[in-house]
Amino acid sequence: MENKTKFNYKVSVTAPKEYPVEVYYGYISTDKNFITTVPKDGVEEQGWIAQGSSSGSGGSTIPSFVELTWLSYAEKKFWKLETQLPAEKIVALFREGFIFKNSDKNDTIIKETYDRIVIGTAPGGVVVVWLDGGLKRVEIGRYQAKETYVDKMKFQPVKDPNETQQEFFDTYYTIVVPDTIREKIEKNGIPFGLWDNYRKKYKWNFNCNFYKKDINTYQNINFLNGEYITLYKDELEKKVFKNQALPYRADITFNAYWCENEFDDNEIMEAFEKISKNHPDKNIEIEARPTFMYKTVEFTVKCDGEEIPLKKTKVKMWKI
Repeated sequence: MENKTKFNYKVSVTAPKEYPVEVYYGYISTDKNFITTVPKDGVEEQGWIAQGSSSGSGGSTIPSFVELTWLSYAEKKFWKLETQLPAEKIVALFREGFIFKNSDKNDTIIKETYDRIVIGTAPGGVVVVWLDGGLKRVEIGRYQAKETYVDKMKFQPVKDPNETQQEFFDTYYTIVVPDTIREKIEKNGIPFGLWDNYRKKYKWNFNCNFYKKDINTYQNINFLNGEYITLYKDELEKKVFKNQALPYRADITFNAYWCENEFDDNEIMEAFEKISKNHPDKNIEIEARPTFMYKTVEFTVKCDGEEIPLKKTKVKMWKI
C-alpha cells in the first residue's frame, strides 16, 4: 500500500453516551472537490468508542477539509466546525495500516488498513477525528467548533410554527437526554474539558504478572481518548512502554483464561496524575495480577516503588 493514494472508506459521527447529538449538515472534501456528505441518521449517542452510523457515505479520495453542523441536545445549542484536515498524515496512516491474526486462516498475519473516518463530538464544541479499522483506531487531530444558529424550523422534521427556538431546545432536552444525566447536569453542570483530559498521554504499559505457566497472548485496549489497538504475543513480549492515553477497557488473554476489564475513568486518571507528579518522566506500569484460583484479576498502578491499586476496576473472567 506504500504508493497508494486512494483508500475506500465511510464517514460517521459519534458522541458520548451521556451527551447525544444530531447532525444537521456536513461533508468532507479536498481543497477543490466535494467527496461525500456526513450521514444524517438521527440521534448519535453510542459513545466515543462506537463507530456511529455511516449510511449513504463513502469516498476514496484523501480529504483535506471537513464541515459539520450539529445539535448538542444537552447543551441546547448548535455547533459548527469548518477546518482543514492533515491530508498527508491521513494518507500516511492509510498506507501504514495495521496487522491482525486471521483465526480463519490458522492465525495467518494479515496486513489491513482503515476503512472509516469517524468524527467524534463532545460538549464545548470539541471534535476529534479518527481513522478506524475495526481492530485499530488512531487519532487524526483535535478541533474546536464554534457555536452557531440554525432555525429549528429547518432542523426538526415535524414543524410547529408556534414553538419558539428555546421551547424547541427545552422539549428535546427532556426527550433525548437521559434522566440521570439531566440530574447530574442540574447538580454539577456539564463537565467541560473532560474529553481533553481523556486525551492526556503517559508513558505506560501493562505488566501482566501472571503465574509462571501463564503467557499473555493477546490484548485489545480501548483508550479514553477514543483510540484502540489489538496486540499479539510477539508484540507483547517486547514489553514496550508507549506514550499513550489511559485505558478505558482492556481484554487480556493468557493461556486458558480471558478477562474483560473496565477501568473507572476518574480513578485511573487520578492515579496517573499523582504517580507521574511524584515520578516525572518515569515509565509507569499497570500491573495485572490474577488472584488465587483465577477468581479475578487485580490491577495496580506502579512506579519506582509507589503503588496505587485500582479498586473500582470491573473484571469479568472466563476459562477458554
